[in-house]
Amino acid sequence: MAPASISIATVHPDDVRITDPDVDVEVIVNDTSNLRNALNDGALLNGSGAVSEKSRDTAADSSGPIHLSVSPETLAQALSRLHTTLASRVALPILSHVLIETTATTLRLTATDLDTTVCIAIPAEVSRIGRFTLPLKKLLELSKTLPSEPVTIVAHPHTGRARLACGRSVFRLYTQPHEEFPLPPSETSVLLGRCSADDLQTVIMHTAFAASLDDRRPILQGILCQFRPRTLRMVATDAYRLACIDRQLSSESPLIEACDLIVPAAALKQVYNIFPPDEQLTMLRTDNHVVFQSATQTVISRLIEGPYPAYESIIMSHADYIVTIDRSIFADILKRVITIAPEKSHCTRLSFTRHLLTVSIQTPDGGEARDEMDVPWDADPLDIGVNTQYLLDILRHLASPMIRFKYTAEGRPIIIEPAEWPADMGGLFMLVPMHLDVATR
Repeated sequence: MAPASISIATVHPDDVRITDPDVDVEVIVNDTSNLRNALNDGALLNGSGAVSEKSRDTAADSSGPIHLSVSPETLAQALSRLHTTLASRVALPILSHVLIETTATTLRLTATDLDTTVCIAIPAEVSRIGRFTLPLKKLLELSKTLPSEPVTIVAHPHTGRARLACGRSVFRLYTQPHEEFPLPPSETSVLLGRCSADDLQTVIMHTAFAASLDDRRPILQGILCQFRPRTLRMVATDAYRLACIDRQLSSESPLIEACDLIVPAAALKQVYNIFPPDEQLTMLRTDNHVVFQSATQTVISRLIEGPYPAYESIIMSHADYIVTIDRSIFADILKRVITIAPEKSHCTRLSFTRHLLTVSIQTPDGGEARDEMDVPWDADPLDIGVNTQYLLDILRHLASPMIRFKYTAEGRPIIIEPAEWPADMGGLFMLVPMHLDVATR
């Protein structure tokens, strides 16, 4: 928005009106010291969320406008949660919008990236039932800057125009046709069961970090969810590390159906971020989707098709070397030595000798780091190479002060687990070792 396009005029001895004909924004402030804030409010609409065709305001709307009033704080909180659903690059303009559906006393806000759909219901005063869309990012930015007064929105779904007012500020936003907003197809659902959000989120927190980010391996971008009557297991791997976590469900209602589903890690991260831990969730599945639902919020995710890797076959039933390590001291040493490496995924050498663990790194430019800690090691000397960042990720997701480090033979995965799991949890983490010549180059 070029500064020359902004028009400022005095409308009252204490009032100033700021208008921008390119964006069609009108902001009125009653204190010229707030002029900068008002200009910032107007600038929020400079972009794809604004239109300049004034004729849209007068276009006929056969169904009449939708009037609603909502708290800006409540709106901002809901939009902040929805904003994480948006893809960084949207394939369709409608995907940058939030679908707003009104009922007698609520707004239902929906955002989607085509793989994951998130719906949040918030209280509002509504004139009639209807639906329309607004640009999500613009609406979020506005709601964060508005005063603590009710926000009034008047939407004309068939004219592509909506008017937002709060206090003396007025904004007009462009809408996309709500019919174009992609919603999950209607499918027959099967009840999986109910559990607390905390049960689900605990397992997600311990596994989602290990899922792959490689678009070429869609199966590994998902988390294997194994639902059993009293237990939930999640498994995630990117082929270099693996997290396998079991949780005994605390809900009095057991899971009804035993099944295995592959759910995108991105969708489960939404479940982790959106639901309060004390809420009870209902879980349903269809042929192609899984649904996590509370009284006011819903996450719908597509399922990933295909067989998940047979992870059970690589989990060792025994280990030749087992050592207990202080997690905090070990993590601090890794963080120190990795500071000289060109990247955090650099290979670190772990050298076990009698009662001592030596952690060392050598870099291609001749840099070197070395640190030590006491460990109860009485076996033969052993050297192992590990991806430093992957190892730190595992340690970061362990709450136990002491961990067990298990190793069998060269080339076999390392098993890392807490010295003691909570009574209602179990599982392990696995890490594929690196060739030691990488650590000494």
